[in-house]
Amino acid sequence: MWNRLFSAMVYLPAAVTGFFALSFWSEGLIMPAALLTAGTCVLVLAVLIVS
Repeated sequence: MWNRLFSAMVYLPAAVTGFFALSFWSEGLIMPAALLTAGTCVLVLAVLIVS
């Protein structure tokens, strides 16, 4: 139960962050988009390692 809750708490913000990163890429804001993308990847990897 807690594992699913923890996963939902991480994957939902990761999905929102991914959406913002895509909108930044389309606007041409490459630096914030790259930082958001890297942060999202690190977050998802951390969850996969922990769980």
